[in-house]
Parts: sequence; C-alpha cells; structure tokens
Amino acid sequence: MSGEHLSSSPHLIKSLSGFVFLGNNLGTFSLSRLHQQTSGMAAALKAFWNSPVGPKTTHFWGPVANWGFVVAGLADTQKPPDMISENMTGAMCIYSLLFMRFAYMVKPRNYLLFGVHASNECVQLYQLQRWYRAQGQTQLEEGVKKLEDGVKKVEATE
Repeated sequence: MSGEHLSSSPHLIKSLSGFVFLGNNLGTFSLSRLHQQTSGMAAALKAFWNSPVGPKTTHFWGPVANWGFVVAGLADTQKPPDMISENMTGAMCIYSLLFMRFAYMVKPRNYLLFGVHASNECVQLYQLQRWYRAQGQTQLEEGVKKLEDGVKKVEATE
C-alpha cells in the first residue's frame, strides 16, 4: 500500500497512539483531542495537588514516611527468627491496627495511611508467626533432648 492511497482514502484510520485521522488529513492529528486529554490529566493532577490528602499535607507525607516500617519489616524476614522481638512485633501489630482505624475514621478518609498500615500489619503478623514457630521448634527440640537424657539415665541404671 502506498502513502498516496492512504492519504486519499476517505475511511477513518486510527493510529497506534489512538488519535483519529481522516482521509486527506493523514499525518496531522486532532489538536483539540490532544488538548482535551492533556487538560483532563492536568486538571486531575491539580485536583490531587490541592486535595485535603494531597502532597501539601501531612495526610500524604505521613504515610509515605511510614513505608519505612514496612520496608524494615520486609528486610527482617531474611534474618533468623530467634532475632525477632515478640514484644516489639506485638507492639507494631497493635500500632498498625490502631492507625488503620484512625485512617478510616479521620475526615477526609486517608486511604494511603490505611494501606501502609494494612501492609505493615501483614508484615508484622508474618514476623510474629515466624517467632511463634521458632519458639515451638525450640521447645520441641528441648523436649526431645530431655526425653533422650531420661532414656539414657534409665538405660544406665539397668
């Protein structure tokens, strides 16, 4: 197909970028449509910038900073479970639960804060179950050791 055939075609043609071209105007796109799309994005960005939970407020920067808890918790998953502090992990679970409720109840609702604390709650609960399993494994090993020692004492007395 030659370019002349396309440019003289009266049919509606769509380009890869989604702009509509008509017949003899092939190669020139609709500036009004482009303006509508960019002005819509600009309006959405401006609305977010000036919103009560936008980047000009602590409703935005507080949750951004709290992602540090989640990242630290994820990094701790690579450490051995005996290094986990059950008291601190439990405190972090309670902290995240309280702030999840706060984020939902505050006006305007802060879904960004809710999301970061829900993520932290998941990470901390995972850490807590790792600690619990490690404690169970340790107690099981200690019980087996005591049982073996008892069997040896019985065998020694016979």
